[in-house]
Parts: sequence; C-alpha cells; structure tokens
Amino acid sequence: MSALVSQYPADSIGLGNLALAYFYQRSMRQSLEEQRLALDLSPRSVLQRSNFAMYALYSGDFDAAAKESQAMLAENPKFDQALRTQALAELGRGRNEEARQAYEKVKDVSTYGASISRIGLADLALYEAASLMLWAFSKKRRANTNQPTTRNRLPISEPLWP
Repeated sequence: MSALVSQYPADSIGLGNLALAYFYQRSMRQSLEEQRLALDLSPRSVLQRSNFAMYALYSGDFDAAAKESQAMLAENPKFDQALRTQALAELGRGRNEEARQAYEKVKDVSTYGASISRIGLADLALYEAASLMLWAFSKKRRANTNQPTTRNRLPISEPLWP
C-alpha cells in the first residue's frame, strides 16, 4: 500500500488508509505520521481530523489529541466523537475533572453521546477507585514493613480503608 501512496502523494484517502493499516499492525507512531500527512492534505476534513486525534491518543500524544479535539469542537461544539476524544485526552494528561466535564457535555449531544458519557463516567469512577485502593494498600503496607511477623503482607481479612 505504501507503494501506491508514493505514486499518488496527494491522495489523502490513500494516506488515511495507510494510517489505518499501520494502526492494525499496532504501529501507532507510523499511523500518526501518515494520518498527519492526510490531514495536511485535507485540513477541513472531519474524518481525517477525527482519525488523527484518535491515533494521537493511541500513540500517547495526549496534547495533540486534545488540540485536535478542540479544533473540531470549535467548528461543531456538539460533535460527540470530539467530546469523547477530549475526555480521553484529558484523562491521559491526568486531568480527571476536565475528563469528567467532557463526559458530562457529551451526555446531552446525542443518544450515542449519552452512551459514551455513561461508559466514560463509569470507567473514570473505576479508575479513581482503583487509584484510591492502591494508595490505601501502599499506605498500610508501608506501615507494616517494620513488623517482621507480617512479612510485609497484609492479612486477607484486613480492610484496605476504615
């Protein structure tokens, strides 16, 4: 496929398809690079911009994903996929409250948005609860490290929080 793209370098659809092929191979960095080329050729294309934002998420470039989702939202504030991408980018940046706000916004946009909102808010709650549980566990573990009888382990029956 890359041979075809080299023959037709101005084919944004071909570049987008090549980006998708790299995505299927789990080559996220290459996928993002090819999608950037497709977006450069068709900067007003919602499909190319949305795909770029998602590939940026997958490759761990949360700042680029947030920037692209903001650009899409500037044109259409009710674009549910852009709101979803914004929420995921904020979560990746460690901004849980901003992620929550994006999930709350998408709830009223569409039926699909309401589904995204429910799932995203549930995932966020699980993530925050797991973080709290790990913090509590590590705190109890550190408190017990000087007691040789526990062998640095908590008994199964001991609760992690009060």
